[in-house]
Amino acid sequence: MALRSNNPNSVLDSMRSMSDVVDEANVKIQEAIDGTRDSYITRWQKVNDAIESIQEGEIIVIGGRPGSGKSAFANLLVQDIFNKHLNPYDSMGLYFSLEMPAYQQVVRWYSNAHQIESKKILSSRNPIDISTYESLRGTGTDLEQMNVKFHDVPLHPRAIANTTATAVNRYPKKRIFLIVDHSRLVTGSDEERLRIEELVGYSQILKNKYGVISILLSQMNRDIEKERDRTKMGNSLPVMADLFAASAMEQYATTIMLLHRPEMYGLKKFMNQDAKNLLAINVAKQRAGWTGAVLMRSNFPYYDVHDGNTVLLTENGYVFRFAD
Repeated sequence: MALRSNNPNSVLDSMRSMSDVVDEANVKIQEAIDGTRDSYITRWQKVNDAIESIQEGEIIVIGGRPGSGKSAFANLLVQDIFNKHLNPYDSMGLYFSLEMPAYQQVVRWYSNAHQIESKKILSSRNPIDISTYESLRGTGTDLEQMNVKFHDVPLHPRAIANTTATAVNRYPKKRIFLIVDHSRLVTGSDEERLRIEELVGYSQILKNKYGVISILLSQMNRDIEKERDRTKMGNSLPVMADLFAASAMEQYATTIMLLHRPEMYGLKKFMNQDAKNLLAINVAKQRAGWTGAVLMRSNFPYYDVHDGNTVLLTENGYVFRFAD
């Protein structure tokens, strides 16, 4: 299923009048007032305060260096979207788990739910007992209520986009979510930047044409680790320029959240806070909202992120606000 049309006549014929667009805007606002508009919140009050909610037709980019917790953060985000708001008849998630086999994502959910390290769950050296296994299976039964489909072999961005468009057309009454973990692993051009640009470009089409919500995970380049003085490494928050294919990500994303784990760099303090289990989330871009940093806490071995009890420098969970 092709997403693009190069026929200028069909493009002209499909263009809409101002009155039609005004009517649509008014309907969307009325839906928000009535509580019928798709709007999804997370388990984290600080994140909700920062981004308000996730709404139809958004592209959410979650970036971070390896080990910063971005996959765990995204999994909890997806779980909240489906468990808090949706039922299997209303929604479908297309999860392209390109970094790891799909079952490992489920094991991470098990780890979070039962506070057992994933390597221990899968260990044959000291296997878990039967009662624990049965508890994990119970969690699996709960997870099965999430209408999420997995694909864990790298694909070309066009194949990901056309698969998503096919789902939209096959299930027209469902809200479709696209999750890609992570963007650097799509196939195609030999030049990595072009592959990522194509992925976010297609996500933009899916956003505007179908209202698809895309959650794209992105690795960071190593610029934040170029500080020769190792005692200073990790002292700064990552910024958008640290993303791979940063220009495309900046252009297309609705919201960019960059995760930083200062403890990875041996820091004891970060932004006047204890760096132990600290997760700093830099909301580096939000097309229609607040930008700044939020300090969270995370139990990294269990893929858990929570609001924590950090002493914040300003109200509402925000550390600082960038200039408007």
